[in-house]
Amino acid sequence: MFAAFYGEEEDKTVSIQEDVAERFNRAIRGYHGNVRADSHFVLLGVDAATTGRLSVIFSREYFGTDGNELIERIEQWHRDCAWNVSSYNKKLQKRVYFTGAPSPYEIALCTYGREQGNSIKGTDKVIANAVERILPCIVDGKIVPVDIMREVVHRAQHPQNYKSKTLWQQVLSVACALTRKHLIEKGEECLVMKSPESLDAKCGRMLAIADSIEAWVLREEKIDRTTTAMRYYTKFCENPCDTWVIIQRNLKPYEMKLRGRARNLQTLLGEISAAISEEEFQQKRNLDGTFCLGFDSQRYEIIEEAKRIKKENDEKKMKKLEEEEK
Repeated sequence: MFAAFYGEEEDKTVSIQEDVAERFNRAIRGYHGNVRADSHFVLLGVDAATTGRLSVIFSREYFGTDGNELIERIEQWHRDCAWNVSSYNKKLQKRVYFTGAPSPYEIALCTYGREQGNSIKGTDKVIANAVERILPCIVDGKIVPVDIMREVVHRAQHPQNYKSKTLWQQVLSVACALTRKHLIEKGEECLVMKSPESLDAKCGRMLAIADSIEAWVLREEKIDRTTTAMRYYTKFCENPCDTWVIIQRNLKPYEMKLRGRARNLQTLLGEISAAISEEEFQQKRNLDGTFCLGFDSQRYEIIEEAKRIKKENDEKKMKKLEEEEK
């Protein structure tokens, strides 16, 4: 239904939030416009139990303007689960990046699948059962099963279990999308990088900044290895205070190498640290899904800021060359 919106026809990363929102709104308006008094919607889920036989596992009917209810629930799902996600496009045979909700199949794979080669695969029956549980959350507005959300968050907090960083990031994005949906369902504001935000989200932001600073130096020195922040990712989730002491100690040499170039990141890290209660931080154990939200949001912001600065520098160089030629 949202194939074109999800960028399957484009060879680029969708990063402009306003553009994404406008495209989504146009798509929704278009579907609402197709609903008439004589409309009849039938939504079916089928499973190929054996060759040549299909069983109906999911069925809904909508008559007349009741079809608007279906579209509104789909719209709500895509708004509440919107995140910066990626998915492998079989038609284009490549990974596409977009801002939106992961598909039920993607959620099921990241929750119950295993890394096999360059993709995540799962047992057909297990994946089908998970998809069957997720569909009512979209079309009926039911609450996302907590066990699914907790399992994908648990997997996102164990990056060492994935050889491919891209596949782990795919799991992380699904964990963020479902955590965001869960917070909205609980009636809590999904505040990330705004005040007030949870301790878990702040911890995620701190780790993302530490990872970015070390990764900066490693790229410049052309060293291919995992950062200290990523090596201690799981331990940090389990015991953030004690683990942060280790990460901070290992971060010092990299901060010194960058000198003043990392001042903005160091200042931001200091501001976040100062906003955390020392007593609460010492007692905290087992960070929840909002940690994933904080980590991924902060990392995305750092990447986007780096792109913006690079673009400005490139434009300045181009302008200078043009002036010299004149």
